[in-house]
Amino acid sequence: MAGMRSARTVAAGVSRRLATACLVAAAMSMPITSGAFAACIDRDRDVLLILDASTSMLQLGLGGLNRFEAARDAIATDLDVFPPGAQIALRMLGSRSAALRGDCQDSQLVVPFGPAATNRTLILAALLAIGAQGITPMSYALHEAMADFPEGSNDRTVVLVSDGGETCGADVCAAAVDLARAGIMVNTVAIQPDNAGQRQLQCIAQATGGQYFPVPTTTVLADQLARAIGICSVAYNPPPRRSIAGG
Repeated sequence: MAGMRSARTVAAGVSRRLATACLVAAAMSMPITSGAFAACIDRDRDVLLILDASTSMLQLGLGGLNRFEAARDAIATDLDVFPPGAQIALRMLGSRSAALRGDCQDSQLVVPFGPAATNRTLILAALLAIGAQGITPMSYALHEAMADFPEGSNDRTVVLVSDGGETCGADVCAAAVDLARAGIMVNTVAIQPDNAGQRQLQCIAQATGGQYFPVPTTTVLADQLARAIGICSVAYNPPPRRSIAGG
């Protein structure tokens, strides 16, 4: 009987993942038009946001915001439509130590998993208190992320928001394979990466069965992040932009 229950649990998880993937694909194939904003995420899905806070994220984009500020605003925008009962958490990389220190263990879980209804405020407060200043120990952050998910969590998804690749010499593709073996999918949101960073972010997504979401300009960041998280609708329409940059 225990074996049958285990098989049913696995099958249910696979069905949820396939349903979510189909809805996301449908949303991405549709033109951006007006319409109600719906969520593909169910209450059993856990999403870990990993935000790059390395010095390269301080490069200016459109609208006078740097990449880090644009990413903060995009997260604030999309949290407004994230299902209140769904679980979400925030991990940072490159936020604790100045780049000159070369800290290859600079990654921290700043907001552990909890329902979005309560974690929205905590995540926004953390984003306002944190700045970009470090390097990019991406492989280390991915390995640490495996322990962030609650025991027994379902449909574990990492959404990695970055503008580049590993700066500590580690193999991010190998790290991604480890996450895949642990049943964790990684969607990568790539903010104007260079060629090497693009290849790494694509490899991470591919190795885990996730998707790569390019962001050629910061004006589409909130839209691509929403798709990476799993927020979508047949008639896709992003919510009004929120700005928390500068406090």
